[in-house]
Amino acid sequence: MKHVFIVNPTSGKGDYRRVEEWVNNFFKNRDEEYEIIRTDYPGHATEIAGKYGVDTILYSVGGDGTAHEVLNGMNLEDTVLAIVPVGTGNDFWRMYHIKEPLETILERTMNGTEKQIDIGYSAGRYFLNCLNVGVDAEVNRRVNSSRSKLIPRTFIYMIYAVIELIRKKTFVLEYSFNGEVHSYKTLLASFMNGKWYGGGFKSAPNASFDDGLLDITIVEDVPLRRIPKLLPKYYKGTHLDEDVVNIYRTDKITVKAPHKVAVGLDGEVLELDTFTVEVLKGKLRIMAP
Repeated sequence: MKHVFIVNPTSGKGDYRRVEEWVNNFFKNRDEEYEIIRTDYPGHATEIAGKYGVDTILYSVGGDGTAHEVLNGMNLEDTVLAIVPVGTGNDFWRMYHIKEPLETILERTMNGTEKQIDIGYSAGRYFLNCLNVGVDAEVNRRVNSSRSKLIPRTFIYMIYAVIELIRKKTFVLEYSFNGEVHSYKTLLASFMNGKWYGGGFKSAPNASFDDGLLDITIVEDVPLRRIPKLLPKYYKGTHLDEDVVNIYRTDKITVKAPHKVAVGLDGEVLELDTFTVEVLKGKLRIMAP
């Protein structure tokens, strides 16, 4: 088995250097092939991942954005993904509920077990964690333009979330799934494979990445006076009983907007007016720590 570490040096606070040192020491006396490759520009991880095939584990060393790039370049049939969380959000990694030193995480990952999990798919792109539309996607756009390493990503996300919620840019979206059609004046909508996004917003507290379903949360337009109460609940995952929150589960859904709107896939922002979101059950081979 070949081990390829795809390292994003702009992710997080520089912990990638600890990863590189650990990896070099780990393989020093082992008869196994490995590479450490740093990315140089957005999309580079996708290009790197696409060069490898059978009997290769691709280690995404970065945050959710890096993992998203690797996922969209790798050969899903032949290669295995592993996550080394050194980003600022690491929302997908939260699904493992592991809070240990980085070196312990590396050791557990190297000695982990290969499993098959679900991934999402929309507009020709895969996503590990989430697809969102509305306020969240606009926030993604703003956060992506912020390169500050001094301010935690969760805090940056929260600031822009408040700004976008005050702006309250809503639109009527039509949702078609399970033989039904629903229309909502939408403030935000998330289509989740994992539970968290945006550096800790627990949009889908009941989601699982091996159940073959997307957990969908649609938040309708609300008066500004309700936002200070609703936002903390949305962050903590205690929002499901709110009257403006609609919860659904399905394996495939089509969304229609009156015009092109921002759509975020693991933080990557596209402009779409009609799109289908589906879950690909067990499509991804991943090293589980």
